[in-house]
Amino acid sequence: MSSPWLLAVATPAGGAAEAAGRVEAFEPQELVVLIWAVAASRHPAPELLSAAAPMVAARAVDLNTRALIAMAWAYATTEHDAPATHDALAAAATRRLSRSSRRWA
Repeated sequence: MSSPWLLAVATPAGGAAEAAGRVEAFEPQELVVLIWAVAASRHPAPELLSAAAPMVAARAVDLNTRALIAMAWAYATTEHDAPATHDALAAAATRRLSRSSRRWA
C-alpha cells in the first residue's frame, strides 16, 4: 500500500499505532479522513490522535471549512486531551466565521 492512511484503515488492529509513527508522511486530507474515521468508528486511537495533534494545530488555519469541522468534531467526539489543538481549531473556526459574517454585513 502506498498511502499511510490506507495502511491504517486496512489493518485496524495495529494500523492506528503504526500510522501514529508515520504521521508526518500524511497529506493533510489523508490525515483529516483518518482522524475522522477513527472518531466515527468509536475505536480509541490515542497514539494516533496525540501524534497528529501538533500537525492539526499547525495546519488548522489552512484547513478548508469541511476539514476544520471534521477535525473539531473528531477531537471533541474522542474527548482526546489536546488543549493546543482544541485552541487552534477554535481560533481557526472563529477567524473563518468572522470572515463569513463580514460578507453578510
